[in-house]
Amino acid sequence: MNNTEQRRKYLDALVDSLNRVKRFTDGLKRQDFMQNELVIYATMKALQDAYSAAIELSRLSHKKPIKLDWEGLRKKRNKFAHSIGDDIEPDFVWQEATVTAKKILKIIEENLPDS
Repeated sequence: MNNTEQRRKYLDALVDSLNRVKRFTDGLKRQDFMQNELVIYATMKALQDAYSAAIELSRLSHKKPIKLDWEGLRKKRNKFAHSIGDDIEPDFVWQEATVTAKKILKIIEENLPDS
C-alpha cells in the first residue's frame, strides 16, 4: 500500500469513527448520556479509534493535510487507551463527543476533497 492509499485508509477510519460518535450521541441530552454506561463506553472506544487514526494520518506526512491539534489528539488517544475503570470522567467524554468530534468533522469536510 503506497503512502496515498495509507493516508486515505486512516482518513476514512477517522471519519467513520467520528460519525460513529455522532450516531451514538445525536439526540441524547447530556443527562441521558451520563446515565447510560453502555453509550459512554461505546463513545469512548469510538473516540479512541478516531484519535488513533488521526495519529497514524499525521505520521504519514510531514506536511499535515488538515490543521488539527495533532499533539492534543495524541494525548487524548493515550488517555482513552490507558485509562482503567472509571479514570475518565463522563463529562470529558461528553465534551469530546459533542464539541471536539464535531469540530474535527467540520474541519475535515471543509479542507479535504471527497475523493
